Amino acid sequence: MNERHDVVGREGLAGRLGVTTSQLAIAWCAKNPHVSTVILGASTVDQVHENLGALDAIDKLTDEVLAEITGIIHPWTRG
Repeated sequence: MNERHDVVGREGLAGRLGVTTSQLAIAWCAKNPHVSTVILGASTVDQVHENLGALDAIDKLTDEVLAEITGIIHPWTRG
């Protein structure tokens, strides 16, 4: 899988979940048991609001969605 396919996969998944790719990434970090802290960075108030939208996205990360994310970022794990 090439990098372009990886980006398309993330954008498609984010779109299906009704979130931005940034929100998906932040939500994944927050839900990941191997991540102890998520530090956000923003240059504008709008970016802060978008980042905080990840809080709503966390509930959308079911086991199936997490498996799909794993398949996108680690394609060799797909069966």
